[in-house]
Amino acid sequence: MVACQGEADCVARIGADLSAAEVLLVGVSEFGDVILTLQRIDVKSGKVLTRIAEALAPGDEPNDKQLIGWLKRVLPVSDFLQYGTIRIAASVAGARITIGGRDHGLTPVVDPILVLAPATYDIRISKEGYTAFRASIAVPPDGEVDVRSLLTRNTTSKWWIAAVVGTAAVAIAGVTWLVLSSEATTVPVGGELPPL
Repeated sequence: MVACQGEADCVARIGADLSAAEVLLVGVSEFGDVILTLQRIDVKSGKVLTRIAEALAPGDEPNDKQLIGWLKRVLPVSDFLQYGTIRIAASVAGARITIGGRDHGLTPVVDPILVLAPATYDIRISKEGYTAFRASIAVPPDGEVDVRSLLTRNTTSKWWIAAVVGTAAVAIAGVTWLVLSSEATTVPVGGELPPL
C-alpha cells in the first residue's frame, strides 16, 4: 500500500487481489494541522468515486459523530441503511397482511419481514368475514417486533337493513291494498268551449 503512494489504479489492483469491489483508503498526515483524507476507489475501473479531506487542530481527535459524518459523505447512502424485523402471527390462516400500505402476502408467515428501521409502521391483517386487526408499531434498528393478531368472526347483524326492507314492504303492501280496495270515483267536468 505504501508503494502505491495513494495512486488509485495501484490501490485498485491490491483491492482486486483481495477480491474487493471497492477500497476505502484512509490517509492521515500532519503539516501543522492534521489532515485526514478518505478516498473511495472502485476496483474494477481503478477510479476514485469520492474523496474528502478534513483538517484537525494538532492534538484533536475526531469523535464518533464526526467520523460517521465524513463516512456518509464518502460512502453510498445504502451503506448506512438499518433494518429491523417484524414477525407476524395470526389466529386465522389466509389473512392478508399489509405493512405500511404494502402487501406482504397471506398468513401464516414463517419468516420475519425485513423493514427499514428505525421507523413506525401501520399494520393491517384482514380476511373476509372477520374483523380486521390494526396496529401501529415502532421498529428499532436491529430489533425484532412480534405481532400476534386475533381475528374474530363478524357477528354484527345488519338489523337496520332488515328494518328498512321490512318497512318498505309493508308500505308497498298498504298502498297496493288501498289502490285495489278503493271504489271508482268520477270527477264531474263542466264548462263551455268558446266559439271558433
